[in-house]
Amino acid sequence: MPSAAAEGHAQHPADLAPLENRSKANRDLALVWDTLSSDIKRHEERHAEIARNHARKLEKDFLSLKPEADCERMQARVARLSETAIQDHDRDQARF
Repeated sequence: MPSAAAEGHAQHPADLAPLENRSKANRDLALVWDTLSSDIKRHEERHAEIARNHARKLEKDFLSLKPEADCERMQARVARLSETAIQDHDRDQARF
């Protein structure tokens, strides 16, 4: 398949990077970039929301821990709770 340049349809740099040079960007391409940018932002904001929710739950779980007989036991409980929370967070992020 011949390239665009080979057929006399060389792409203008503004068509390749409309966000950097909006005044020269093709309107349709600008719309595509705007839509893509908006979708990416919304997607990433959802990842951040998932992380914030998991952080809040982990903080609540830490605060609900009952005292232990010694620091080593408490440290072990915190480590188990943290490991479970990280696994849950990673699973929810991957599921999204």
